[in-house]
Amino acid sequence: MCPRLSAKDRPHPNTQQNKQGSFAFPQQHTKQANKRENTTSSTTQRLLMSTMETRQEEDCTTEVRALRWGILSTANIAIKVIDGMHKSPFAVPTAVASRSLDKAKKFAELTRVPKYYGSYDELLRDEEIDAIYIPVPTGLRTSLVFSAAKAKKHVLAEKPFLSSENVEEMRRVCQENGVMFMDNTMWLHHKRTLDIKQKVDMFNKEPGTVGALQKARASFNYNLLHVDPNNIRFDRALEPYGALGDLGWYCIGHILHFFNELPTKVWATADYSHDNDKDKGVIVRCDGVLWFSHGRKASFDCSFLECTIQDAEYITESSIVRVHDFVIPFENDPFAFPREKYDATTRYTESNDIGITKQHVVDSHTQHAQVFDDFAVASISPLSKESQIWAERTLGNMRVLDALFQSAYTEQVVQL
Repeated sequence: MCPRLSAKDRPHPNTQQNKQGSFAFPQQHTKQANKRENTTSSTTQRLLMSTMETRQEEDCTTEVRALRWGILSTANIAIKVIDGMHKSPFAVPTAVASRSLDKAKKFAELTRVPKYYGSYDELLRDEEIDAIYIPVPTGLRTSLVFSAAKAKKHVLAEKPFLSSENVEEMRRVCQENGVMFMDNTMWLHHKRTLDIKQKVDMFNKEPGTVGALQKARASFNYNLLHVDPNNIRFDRALEPYGALGDLGWYCIGHILHFFNELPTKVWATADYSHDNDKDKGVIVRCDGVLWFSHGRKASFDCSFLECTIQDAEYITESSIVRVHDFVIPFENDPFAFPREKYDATTRYTESNDIGITKQHVVDSHTQHAQVFDDFAVASISPLSKESQIWAERTLGNMRVLDALFQSAYTEQVVQL
């Protein structure tokens, strides 16, 4: 196996590949002096290792260059995402675009991005841009994904999407143009996610055998409706799925990640805005059940009406793993963005069947930066089986979300 390399501030570092196809990630650093260490255990490494086919031994180094990023929109969420770019040695925030040149200039100054444009098309024509981040609302995102892909730019898009068919079309257009497509679900890239996955998989045998994962639960709520009633999340044209899309997306993704399969059927019940009018309002609260093979089940709830909670737990025949901030770590910071820092020491607990509980501590890590490290690796060969895992995850998540949305509306169980 090749020796590991170190990464300095803004290098063009190498990722090593051995003849079995596993990757050794270099240690990574922020632009400041603080290090983000032990990134060799990133979620991408696990995903690539689990799906790669054996390859012939070749040159042991493959260059992973820092991608130059363009940001389409000055949406508030882009502030923390650009912060992640600055922290990643594999990303260079290069330009931002808005329909208002003055707004783009002010946002660029705020986020320390050197270039700005008064239209999306101008940024897409910039030959110094390798990849595009698209944080516009769900109802406006599709055409920008298509335009970015056709401009031969890799695509990182916010979620959810209009439908699973919409995801399929985005994926197809990106594939046809030879670029990477990934959604910006950040918890997947956290070291803690890999740690929990490994812990659950220690007990998670084949479905139907002793020790298999039997049940999972996830909750993601925060009080938005009463705090910010004019938020775009209550605009059906911009965010048609409401709380199910904004919060339920994470619950569904967490459940699918640990079950390693799609459910056979789903059921959901929901409350809607506009006096609970399902034809005019959006979902503000949703509870759902997912059935998996061998009678196993998972449940979730998401809400814009309740106190902040982001809990998840995974139950096998002999253990329970729990995490209390599975989307954005609470440690030392409020659940909010933008905020001063995102590096956080994270925790989860593991309990056995006689009630003995052990707390696991995961070293400080920044999932908002790790997503760009992992994206850069995947973009080396965007059409490869291992890189396409990300699009497969997006598609699976959206298929389940579609079915839950239909179930909530019809008040019927929906088969997948």
